[in-house]
Amino acid sequence: MAARTGLITANRLLAVMIGMAAVGAFTPARLLGPIGHIAGVVERLTAPISAGSRAIANAVMPAETAEPPDTAARIRELESLLRQRDLEIADLTERVASFEAGAAVSSGAMRLVTADVVAGSADPRGSVLTIRAGTADGILPGSVATVSGPNLLGYIEAIEPSLARILPLTDRNAPPIEVIVYSSSQDRVGVRFDVAPAGDGTLRGPGMFITTGLDQQPALVQVGATAYLSEASMKPHAGLEVGEIAAIDQDPESPLRQIITVRPRISTAQVASVVVRVPGAAGTDR
Repeated sequence: MAARTGLITANRLLAVMIGMAAVGAFTPARLLGPIGHIAGVVERLTAPISAGSRAIANAVMPAETAEPPDTAARIRELESLLRQRDLEIADLTERVASFEAGAAVSSGAMRLVTADVVAGSADPRGSVLTIRAGTADGILPGSVATVSGPNLLGYIEAIEPSLARILPLTDRNAPPIEVIVYSSSQDRVGVRFDVAPAGDGTLRGPGMFITTGLDQQPALVQVGATAYLSEASMKPHAGLEVGEIAAIDQDPESPLRQIITVRPRISTAQVASVVVRVPGAAGTDR
């Protein structure tokens, strides 16, 4: 004869506890009152079971952890974007200034074409530079290249449909030019000098001996003065800045004549883009 089963068994007790937990889950907290401690007991008894179920679920499908965003990294990213925009604005501002300053130099018809340098050299003596612009962009023989406003860089030596080569003023193959230097901002006569590439990134040459005033004092220039291209060299481009006087020597054959050394303000190694001045054509391009 089988043993009689008791009224309270483990299975029945577990079912009652689970039922109480379910009722407690949907019952407002204010009505739980005295049975709140019973719900706590049920929660503690069932916690191991739920913890095991959660562990199994996480193993099958790992949950994503909530990590706070890296604020410092985001700030650095935004700062990098701001610097990029600043550089773009600075480049555009420089190009606009080049147009305005270049256009103001000559009163004759002149087209200004901007072009990027695609090949060059870091040699301070001024090796040939190649730009991405050519006859298709309106560049013609007799054009010159300027940088940072009215600073003369060199001559357009060869032109193709989409490319052109610039021979810098300081290149050893560049021809001599005549420049004019004023002894003061009020002096509009100036002293003329014939300068040629010196082989070290500068131009050097003697000046004319002239006198000024009633006392016929010799006209002398000073270190730091600007040398401008004269109309005798390239009339359409007269007035462009060739560079700054870096040194002055006395001519051994004529002590009252000066020999100047002119250093361009912009090195060929620093040039990323140029403005090409095309004489005989009005307007701007690119």
